[in-house]
Amino acid sequence: MTQLFVDGFDHYGTGAASRGFMLSGAWANIGAAVGCFCDTPAWGARTGAYAFRTGTQDDATGQASRITLGGSRSAIIVGTGFSVSNLPENDRFNIVRLKDGSGNALAELQLRSDGVLKFQTPVGTLSSASAAPVIKAETWHYLEMKFDLGAGSVEIRVDGTPVISQTGVVYKDTGGVTHTTVEQVAIGAGTAVGPQMTPWFDDLVIRDTTGTRNNDFEGDIGVAALFLNADTTVAGWTPQPRKKIGTGILDNRAANNSAVTAASSTSTDLGNGDFTIEQFVRFAALPTGSNKAEIFGKWDETNNRRSYQLYLGGPTLDGGNLTFRTSTDGQAGTVAQVISYPWAPDLNRWYHLAISRATGETLLFIDGVQYGLPQADTRTYFAGTAPTAIGGQAEGTGSIIANTTFNGFMDELRLTVGYARYNTTFAPPTVAFPRNVAGDPHFANVALLCGFDNSIADESSYGRLLTARNGSVQNTPDDGSFAYQTINQHAPRDDTFVEAPLLPATGIFTLAGLPLNGETVTVGTTNSPAVTAVYKFVTALAAANDVLIGATAAATISNLVAAITAGAGAGTVYGTGTLVNNDVTASPLPNGQMLASALTPGTAGNSLATTTTSTNGSWGGATLSGGADIPGPSEFRFDRPPPLTTVIKSLTVVTRTLKTDSGTCTVQASLVGPKGTAAAGANRSVTVNPTYYQDMYETDPDTGNDITPTTVVGARVRLNRTT
Repeated sequence: MTQLFVDGFDHYGTGAASRGFMLSGAWANIGAAVGCFCDTPAWGARTGAYAFRTGTQDDATGQASRITLGGSRSAIIVGTGFSVSNLPENDRFNIVRLKDGSGNALAELQLRSDGVLKFQTPVGTLSSASAAPVIKAETWHYLEMKFDLGAGSVEIRVDGTPVISQTGVVYKDTGGVTHTTVEQVAIGAGTAVGPQMTPWFDDLVIRDTTGTRNNDFEGDIGVAALFLNADTTVAGWTPQPRKKIGTGILDNRAANNSAVTAASSTSTDLGNGDFTIEQFVRFAALPTGSNKAEIFGKWDETNNRRSYQLYLGGPTLDGGNLTFRTSTDGQAGTVAQVISYPWAPDLNRWYHLAISRATGETLLFIDGVQYGLPQADTRTYFAGTAPTAIGGQAEGTGSIIANTTFNGFMDELRLTVGYARYNTTFAPPTVAFPRNVAGDPHFANVALLCGFDNSIADESSYGRLLTARNGSVQNTPDDGSFAYQTINQHAPRDDTFVEAPLLPATGIFTLAGLPLNGETVTVGTTNSPAVTAVYKFVTALAAANDVLIGATAAATISNLVAAITAGAGAGTVYGTGTLVNNDVTASPLPNGQMLASALTPGTAGNSLATTTTSTNGSWGGATLSGGADIPGPSEFRFDRPPPLTTVIKSLTVVTRTLKTDSGTCTVQASLVGPKGTAAAGANRSVTVNPTYYQDMYETDPDTGNDITPTTVVGARVRLNRTT
C-alpha cells in the first residue's frame, strides 16, 4: 500500500457546520478552530464543490489540521491544491509542517510575502527557497512535496515544475534531536500578520514511497467524491431516513421554543370520554435537566388553563419518564399523572406513540406495544381555553414556554375525540391516516390531523388554522426508504444512516394482581445440564426457585427479578439454592411488569418459551420476541466518475460509523470488482462516537491491474458487520 490519506473535502458539507463532521479520524486535531471549514473561495474550488479553508494561527493553538499517518514513514509525498486570497504581509506562513508522533515540528514549507516558497528545518540547519515567486493570490497551484527523512533530501514542485531540490537535509526538532521518520503532517500551520490572509487546500493526497504504484511524483491529481447511488444486494441493513410517511415531516429543531399551535377550540376538549392521541416522533436530542419535550397538549400553566399534556421529561423531571398528565379544573392542585413510564428513546429513530382511553381506562402504546397496565381514568379533563400545541407547551394565545420544545421531527399526528382506537397491542400504521369517512368510519371524530406533506395544515374536517412558531417548519426530506438514499448526502447527517442491528429477544410479564400460592411462571433454564426454570409464587419460602408473594404486584415482580438474576434476597424473597438463569436477565417495570431479555442477542432468543399458570399473570407472547441476528453484507454502487476521466490512481472508500451500545463491534468496507472479486478493507472497531475511516485500493480486485473508470462503474462497496 502506498496511498496513506486522500481527501477532496466535498463530502463534509459546507460552512462552519462542516468542521463538526471533520472532528474525527484524521481531522481530530482541528478542534474548535474558528477559521477552519469547508466552503468555496470567491475564485472557485479547484475540483468538486468545496475546498478546505484553514486558519492562520500556529497549529499549536489547534487551528492547523494534523493528519496522523498510521505509523512512522521514512519518506512521504504530499500533494495538494493550494491557493490564498492574498500573499502574507510578513515572511512566514507554513503551508505544510512535518511532525513526529509527539507533535514536534521537524520541517516546514513556508510561503513568503513575495510569493517565494521556502523550506527549512526548525533549528535552522538548512533552508532553501525557490529562485523566483511561484505562488500568486487567488490562483490555484498544485504542490507536490517529497520529503525523504532517511536519505536527507527534499524536492518541491509547483504545477509540475521543480522549484526546490536539496540534499544533505538533517531533519531535527526544536530540541536538536535528529529524526529519520515522520508520523504527522500539518497543513495550514502558520502565522500571517497584516491583512487577513485566507489559505485554501483541495485535492490532498499523502503517500509513501513503498509499493509499486503511486510511489513517486504523480503530477496534477484531482480527488472526486463519488457517492453511493444504488442498492445492489441488501441483506438486512436497516435504513433510518428522515422520511417517514408521505413526502414531508415537521422539523421542530430550530429553537428551545419552537412549536406549532392552534387556537383554542372546544372540539379538542377530551372531557371524560374515550379518545386517542397518536403521532410519529423522532428525537434529535433528548431534554436535559428539568426541561421537557412536549409532544402534544393543551396546557397553559401561567393562566391556570391546564387540560392534558403528553411529554418526555429530562433526567430530573419525573425521572425522565414519558408522562401523560391531566387537570380537572385547570389548577395545579388537581393535576394528576395518569401515565408516567420510563422510556429512553434512541435518537434519530421513528416511534409511533399513542395514548388511548377506552371505557374509563387509559393506555400507553409505543410502536403498537402496550407499556404498563391500563390505568383507571374516569376524570373529566378541564375544558379550558388554552391553545392546542404540537411540539411545545403553549400559553396565552400561542406563545411557547422556553425549554419545553420537542427537539426533532414529527409526522402523521391524529387526535380522535370520542373514540378509542386502541385497547390492545396493534401494528403501527405504515401509510397515511385516511382523510375521509370512506377510509375511516370514525373520521367525524378526528379533531386534528396533520401529515406535514406539503405544509403545516390541519387535514381534519375542521381545517383549523395552524401557526408555526419560532422556526418550526415543514420539511421535505431528500432521502427515502432506500438505504442508498439515506447515505447519499453531500452534507453528512448523523440522523440518517444504515444500520446492522444485533438485538436480544425480549418479553414482558405482567401481574394485574397478586398471584395465588403455588402458581408458576416459566422462562429460560438454570443449572448445568440445563433444566427449565420454573419459578413458583409462594406465601412462605421452602425450596429453590420459590418466589415470595409480596404485598403488591410490584413487590412480587421485584422478588421474581431477584430470583431470575440471583440477586439480593436469597432465603428472604426467593428460595435458597436458586441458581441464576442461564438464558435471560430481568428488570422490573412500573405497575407490576417485568422485562425479560435474552442474555445472548440474536434470533436464538426468539425460541425461549414463556408460560405462566397465574390467573392474574400474562406474557406478551408464547416466546420472547424481537431478537435479531447481524444481517448479511449489503452492497452499493457508485456514482459514475467525472466526465473525461481516463486514469484513476486509486480508490478510497470513506465510511463514517458509530455504535449505540457497549460491547465489541467491527465494520468492514470492501471493494467488490465488476466480476465479483472482493478486496477486503480493514475490520474497524466501532466506537460510540462517529469516526471516519478510509480504506485505500490501488488495483482492480478482479484483475490486480490498475483501476480504470470501467472498474469504478461496475464496482460496489460491500458493508459487513461482525460482533
